[in-house]
Amino acid sequence: MYLVTGGAGFIGSNIVFALEKWKKAEIIISDSLGNSDKWRNISKRNIQDIVRPDNLFDLLKGNTLNIEAIIHMGAISSTIEKDVDKIINNN
Repeated sequence: MYLVTGGAGFIGSNIVFALEKWKKAEIIISDSLGNSDKWRNISKRNIQDIVRPDNLFDLLKGNTLNIEAIIHMGAISSTIEKDVDKIINNN
C-alpha cells in the first residue's frame, strides 16, 4: 500500500498517477477536498480510499505493516501564511 498525503492536489495527483502506472499497488490518498475542484484531479485514478487528514493517524495505527511508502505532499505551501501554529499543525 502507498499513502500519498495531499494526493488530490496537482503534484500529489500526478504522483498518484505515476504510482498507478508504475507499481499497480493499492493507493490511499489523505487530503481535504472541501469545496474545491481538487476531486477532478483524482476522478479517474484507481485509489483504494480517501482519508481526511484528521483521521490519518487512525489509518496508520491499523496499517503500519501494510504501508510500503508514504509520500508526503500534504502541506501548506503558501509563502504568505502568517499563522505559524497552523503551518506546524498541518505540515
